Amino acid sequence: MIHWECPACGGNDAIQRVGAVVGSQTSDTSGMALTYVGGDHGILGVAPSVYGGVNASRLAQRLSPYTMRPGNIHPFWIYSSWLLGSVGCAMWLNNRFSPHVGDGLMTTFLWMAAGIPIAGLTVFLLHLMHEFEQRHARRLWHTQWAYLNDCYYCFRDDIVFDVTHHGRPEDFVPHVFSLSYEEMGYEE
Repeated sequence: MIHWECPACGGNDAIQRVGAVVGSQTSDTSGMALTYVGGDHGILGVAPSVYGGVNASRLAQRLSPYTMRPGNIHPFWIYSSWLLGSVGCAMWLNNRFSPHVGDGLMTTFLWMAAGIPIAGLTVFLLHLMHEFEQRHARRLWHTQWAYLNDCYYCFRDDIVFDVTHHGRPEDFVPHVFSLSYEEMGYEE
C-alpha cells in the first residue's frame, strides 16, 4: 500500500482524493414546478415547468476535465450530409451522362433517385466508422476521468499529484487527459 503525502510540503493532513473533492463540492439540482400563466383577465392556465442544473465550486471546476466526453454525431449532420450528398451525386451523374440521357430538371431528379441510395450508403458507412472511433475515445475518456479521480489534491499547496507527476490543477488536469492507456498503467 502506498503512503500518500504531498510532494510539495511532505504532509498528508491536507490531502484528499480528487474524486472526493469534486463529489463533495458539486451538487445536482432538479425539480418540477407549476407556473401560472396569466393574462389581462386573470389566470389563463397552469403549465408544468422542469428545471435542473449542476452547481460546482471553483475548486471542483478546476479539478474537472475541460474537455467534454466525446459523443455521437448529431442527427442533423447525418441528414444534411445525406441530402447534400444525394443532390451532389445526382448533379454529377447528370453532368457526366447528360449527352446520352438529355438535359433538364427532370433528368436531375431521375439521377437524384439513383444518387440517394449511393449517398445514403456512403453516409451510413462514414457514420459507422465515426461511431467506432467515438466508442474508443469515450472509453479512453472514462479511463482518464477515473485515473484523475484516483489522484490526490493538497489543499495547503493547491496541487494535484499521482505517483510520478504533480502540478497545479490547471496544468495537471490537461496532462491526465493527454495520457494514453499505457501511460496510466492500463492495458488497452
